[in-house]
Amino acid sequence: MDEFDEHEPPPRRSWGCLKGCLGAVLLVVLFAGAAIGFTAWRIYESFRDDPELTAIVDVARADARVNTALGGRFTVMEIEHRSFPLKSGKQAQAYRLVLIGANGQSTLDVRLEPAGGGPRIATMTLTGPDGHPVWLKGGAPNPWMRPN
Repeated sequence: MDEFDEHEPPPRRSWGCLKGCLGAVLLVVLFAGAAIGFTAWRIYESFRDDPELTAIVDVARADARVNTALGGRFTVMEIEHRSFPLKSGKQAQAYRLVLIGANGQSTLDVRLEPAGGGPRIATMTLTGPDGHPVWLKGGAPNPWMRPN
């Protein structure tokens, strides 16, 4: 008689840890993606409700020079925000927005200073895709830099 019994099933194929390891990697990737997506959404939501930022974007959208430089409609791709004290004890704020339009990428530097009814735009400078600055409001100094 043979070593194998005629009624015994053939040995099963074993995948070893392949299925388990792939499942674990898939779970880690899903959780990491969810965490990154949630963080990006929270950042977007916090800036979307910022009245100063909303006012800055509204002023930029209404300015023909911005629309000409960017080729019409644009999207805000990146936002940086800084606050710094003034000699009066109040806070000034600076924003740098990276804008993307049909003509390419530009940066919009805005400095807000305290005023009676809330912050007002003191300077607004657009550096277009060609690298040339356009002073939309205020003088030529870069508002992103801290004053001396």
